[in-house]
Amino acid sequence: MKRYMIFILLGLAICGGCFSLKTEHKVEVEPIHITMDINVKVQQDLEKFLDLED
Repeated sequence: MKRYMIFILLGLAICGGCFSLKTEHKVEVEPIHITMDINVKVQQDLEKFLDLED
């Protein structure tokens, strides 16, 4: 029984050394375009509110 275990472990060790895994990461970073819409009425109301505090 011990002989079979030795052969099995030896076989697994030999087969385990044959496998290899190679990974490559290709990451491309693209620019992000952000469009901001400014509401003029809100801006005017905010300016009026801030002028009242002075």
